This record gives sequence, C-alpha cells and structure tokens, in this order.
Amino acid sequence: PRTGLEVKFSYAWLAGMVFHGIDTASDASYVDELSTNASLVDFASKVTIDGDSTISDTATHGVLEMTDGRRLFATFDIATRLAAAVVESGLRKKASSLIGRSIAERYWSAVGNLDHLDAGSLAAMIRE
Repeated sequence: PRTGLEVKFSYAWLAGMVFHGIDTASDASYVDELSTNASLVDFASKVTIDGDSTISDTATHGVLEMTDGRRLFATFDIATRLAAAVVESGLRKKASSLIGRSIAERYWSAVGNLDHLDAGSLAAMIRE
C-alpha cells in the first residue's frame, strides 16, 4: 500500500497494526505514513495470505508460526453469532473512535431507551 486508505484494505498491514497496538477501528489511524512505517513493512513481509475455496466466504483461518517452530491457530466466522456483550463492546469502541466517547455514550443510552423516546427527541439529539 502507498496510502492510508490502501493500508485499510491490506490484510498484511492490518495484521501488523494489530500486533503493534495500532487501533484498526479508528479511521484516524489510517494515515499515509503507515505505508512506510519500517516496523509494519517488515511485519507485512512475513504475512502470507492464501485463498482456500473450502472455507466459507464469511470465515477465516489463521496460523501464526513462531520462531521456535510452534504454530498457533485461530478461526473466525462473521456468520457465527457473537455474545451480546462482545457486540456491544465492539460497537461502543467503533462509535467512540468515530464520533467521540461522550456523544457515543449518549447515543448508546438513547438506543437502550428507544421504546420511551419520541421521534422529535431523537431528531433533536442527532442535530446536537
């Protein structure tokens, strides 16, 4: 990748960002400098992405090969229903990174009270 936007669509760079503690949920993280970050360039060169037609389009399998020869395996499928607490945590983190924590928390509270919130009050909150 040559730009932050291209980094956003590079599995190798995304893996590097995760291992280097860079917040992949925040759009602000995807600056052009990521594409020339020496640590990420080095990390990405060690990542191999292989297609596998036996794996569903919603799933991924990962293997992390350690320098001592150990292999760690991970599998994830977005079609598998996650626990509500996991979904909530992810949504709150993403919302906070996009619109700020205080606004995100206010919206989250409103969503929890939708049964008691009229359309005018919801519209006023969004306009703020």
